[in-house]
Amino acid sequence: MVGRRHAIVGLLAWSLGAVPFVQDACAWSARGHRLTALIACEMLTPSSKARLKSILGTSDLATAALYLDLRKTQLEQAIKGSRDWHFDNRPVCDASAAKAEYCHGDNCASARIRQYFDVLGDPDRTKAERLLAVRVVSHLVGDIHQPLHASNHDDIGGNKVRLAGSWKAGPKASLHTVWDDDFVDMAFGGSDDRNKTELQIAKRLAAQITNAQKRAWVKGGVDRWLQESYDLAAHSAYGGLAGFACSDGEQEPLRIELSGEYVGNAVAVVPQQLQKAGVRLAGILNRRLSGAKPGPGDVWVWKL
Repeated sequence: MVGRRHAIVGLLAWSLGAVPFVQDACAWSARGHRLTALIACEMLTPSSKARLKSILGTSDLATAALYLDLRKTQLEQAIKGSRDWHFDNRPVCDASAAKAEYCHGDNCASARIRQYFDVLGDPDRTKAERLLAVRVVSHLVGDIHQPLHASNHDDIGGNKVRLAGSWKAGPKASLHTVWDDDFVDMAFGGSDDRNKTELQIAKRLAAQITNAQKRAWVKGGVDRWLQESYDLAAHSAYGGLAGFACSDGEQEPLRIELSGEYVGNAVAVVPQQLQKAGVRLAGILNRRLSGAKPGPGDVWVWKL
């Protein structure tokens, strides 16, 4: 029954349609999730790249990483609960909260990364199922490195915390949206990157990562990766807010102004979070798609 359900899920996802882009599976794309995917592409083994290409066809990994956002409504219609896959909303003021409290029915990022990690490397799965697995894993690995996708303060991961000031979302800007979007743009808006393509930025970020960092970052699996993001939320994304304090009950919507220090600290966090996400995504894809044994400098994930 479970196998049949997964087959139906895969076929439904296939019917939603690919988002075509360019011919190479690791070609250029457009920010945040796309940078994560482009960094990962720099670390894939040749056999992983070839198998990824056979799954993605005329699309690419950077485009696949956007699928869960671009097709959120259609995917929810096909797979109920999929809207909740994007986060593990662990209470930022209750680090010991049981997972069952914030991951109902396995509809959270950590559970779905593990599920589709298994699908990726299963030779008995259809191409459609493996395509959905690439889309899910490439997107959710990126999501869990955004601190407000790993935490919550009764405010939908900062979505209820409205911001004063000039932001891309205008008067609708929230703490969550600026971490998703504005801080990424600001991190790569300096003179070194202003006129560079995203592929050039990704290559620079990938080149900065040492082999020792690669080996360290892929260890521990998804729970450790989420813990890192949760700690960032506790100490920076929430903890860095002026007047932040833990309290009982749902928080009222706020409109606050972020300090220059807060913004500077947040922007400084972004590049390494994307680098970590790229390394870890490459590790998953190398582990599940490559038929070769790891060599020096290869990135592999041995457990999730």
